[in-house]
Amino acid sequence: MIPSGARVWIAMGHTDRFAREGVALSTSALADQVGAAAFALMPLYRRIEAHVLDAARIHGDDTTVPVMAKGKTDMARLWVYVRDDRPFAGSDPPAALFHYSRDRRGEHPREQLASWAGILQADAYGGYNELYAPGRQPAPVIEAGCFAHARRKFFELADVEGAARRRSRGERTGMIYPIASEAVQRLDALFEIERGINGKTPGERVALRQERSVRWSRLLGQVGGEVKLIPDVIMPPVWSSDHGGHAPHDLKRRSVHRPLPGSAPLDPSAVAACCSR
Repeated sequence: MIPSGARVWIAMGHTDRFAREGVALSTSALADQVGAAAFALMPLYRRIEAHVLDAARIHGDDTTVPVMAKGKTDMARLWVYVRDDRPFAGSDPPAALFHYSRDRRGEHPREQLASWAGILQADAYGGYNELYAPGRQPAPVIEAGCFAHARRKFFELADVEGAARRRSRGERTGMIYPIASEAVQRLDALFEIERGINGKTPGERVALRQERSVRWSRLLGQVGGEVKLIPDVIMPPVWSSDHGGHAPHDLKRRSVHRPLPGSAPLDPSAVAACCSR
């Protein structure tokens, strides 16, 4: 069921819309309709939930959502788990599962994924950590990091987008960290390789990563020795030749080795698309 605060938030927009058309409808009546619709659609929701959690690998993320509170607007959370097997030639249809919570406490992903085990590709939010614990039941979740989150910090340090905008206006560009700029170029090369292997089977993806990506990963490792000069940034680890690749954990906190399976892309863009809609 949709919590009452979320139902009111949804209903208020429709109340204003109907009012502009000269139709007076109370927020409470529309909120009740939202709740009734949610109840009627619950069997469909459960089918989608079962399909998503039947996947061996899912993408996870969360985003803020404003919710009416007494005299103010609170920021609640919308959690999304996406099953999308198309990048590794899977035939099952993609689907997205949403959960709502009033805050971002780690207990929410633990409860939402309590019965699931597999590969979770997500950012380095600490609330996921207990899912990765060795003694977790029914089995530990395997962590796969996200290179998009890793690259973002280097983009900020290199000021790639800002410098491009200023150059397009004919303005002078400020200082760009050369190490960060080098890291961006080498990460871009890895992303270009990933675009070329999209849609291939997990085994083919690992083999092609072995053939094409390891060189760039080792070059990233060379950059990593100098990134310590930039405060609070840690270079992601080098992809090992025996696993075909590693995903970074978190640039600001720590760097840990996590094998990146053939079924996991560098960038879980499907879940990002769901959060932005």
